[in-house]
Amino acid sequence: MTRPSARLLQTQAAEIIREAILSGRLAQGSRLNELSLSRQLGISRGPVREALRILEEDGLAVSTPYRGARVIRISTENMIAVMEVRSLLEPFAVTRAVARTGRSITKPLREAMSEMLKGAAEKDGPRVARAHTAFHGIFYAHADNPLLDRLWKRIAVPVRLYLQIQQTGFGSLKEVAHGHDELMELVAKGDQSPLRRHTLQHVQSNLQFIMRALGEENR
Repeated sequence: MTRPSARLLQTQAAEIIREAILSGRLAQGSRLNELSLSRQLGISRGPVREALRILEEDGLAVSTPYRGARVIRISTENMIAVMEVRSLLEPFAVTRAVARTGRSITKPLREAMSEMLKGAAEKDGPRVARAHTAFHGIFYAHADNPLLDRLWKRIAVPVRLYLQIQQTGFGSLKEVAHGHDELMELVAKGDQSPLRRHTLQHVQSNLQFIMRALGEENR
C-alpha cells in the first residue's frame, strides 16, 4: 500500500487540529505540543510541525521562540478591530453578492440558517457558531471578488472563535439564528439600499455589544 506523502500528512494534520481549535476542544491559549500531537495523530513530528506553521499562517496559532506554539487567544480588543473592518466590508459584500446572484443565493443561506436552528435545538454552541460564521461567509464567497473572499477567510477565524464563546450574550441560540430573518427577507427582495443599511446595523449591533463587554472588563 502506498504511504501518504508528507504534504498530504501535514495538510490532514492541519485540518484535524484546525477543527479541534474551532470546535473548542483545544481551548484558546492552550499549548500545541508537537510530540503530544504527533502521538495522538499517529504520525511523525515533521508533518505536525508543518501543520502548525499552516495554522499560524491562518491565524489560528501563534509561536514564540523556545516556548513553541499555542492556540491564538482572541481578545475583546481584537474583536472590536475585526468588527470595525466587517462594518466596512460586509455591506459591500452582501449587496454585491445579491446583485450578482439574485435569489439563487437564498438557497445556501437557508441551508446555513437550518444548520443554525438544528444546532440551537440541540444546544450545540459550536455547531451554531460554525453555521453562523458560514452564513456570513456566503456573501463574501458569492461577491465575485477574490480579494474580498480572502479577507473574509482571514477574519472568519476570530469571528467564529468569538461567537463560540460569546454568542449567548446576544440571546438564546435560537434567537441568534432568528436574528438573521430580516436579512433573509431583504435578500429575497433584492432591494439594495435597505439591504445595505440593515447589514451595517447588524454588524454594528455586534460591535456595540463587544464594546459594552470591554467596558465591563475594564471597570
